[in-house]
Amino acid sequence: MKIRDMPEEKIILKFKVLVRAMYAVACGVGDISMCDKLKNYTLLLTDAFARGDLSNFEENVLAFDVVLENAAVLHFTANENYYLLGKELKRFKDEFVANTKALYSVSGIPELVNLFPETNGGEYGINLPVRETKMRLISHNKIGDPTERQRAILELLREKGNAPLMDFLIRFPELNEKTIRNDLNSLCEGGYITRIGKGGRGSRYQFVREVSSI
Repeated sequence: MKIRDMPEEKIILKFKVLVRAMYAVACGVGDISMCDKLKNYTLLLTDAFARGDLSNFEENVLAFDVVLENAAVLHFTANENYYLLGKELKRFKDEFVANTKALYSVSGIPELVNLFPETNGGEYGINLPVRETKMRLISHNKIGDPTERQRAILELLREKGNAPLMDFLIRFPELNEKTIRNDLNSLCEGGYITRIGKGGRGSRYQFVREVSSI
């Protein structure tokens, strides 16, 4: 029976048996360096299998096969070990990769699609969750028209071209500094003016456009 015809639990069971065989053969290799490499590739391959990482899975299968072949050629393990284990490993790899690519090729990771059923479209069939989409739409809405007080501030800047915070405090003595700063920030966000500097008292504000041009 091919992997693509197996239920998931049987695929996992077959892989576990394969990993045990790989580790057993690796431990029996007569060269310490090769033994350690084979055990390490077995662990890396197991991790790639668990994460569905096809690229790393294929790379570690190839690395394991190359080291095991060299171990057999150098008589650090029996030729039968390389022949039988190598054959089974390659067969499992080819079937697993083909099966996984077919499963993931259209919509990306199926689990994510199931987690966000309310989403649709997008390059991979996955868009932002509804809540995040609404936030994005809100962030792109136009800032409301300036208030009468903000229009007065804007008129001052239109006359001067640019001005520091102190000019607004002098022109509007009935307003406190916090109120003026808030109005200036709102006008900046609306694209009516721009700030030159980091926002401290030394910063200047420059006129950009009229309200009617929005």
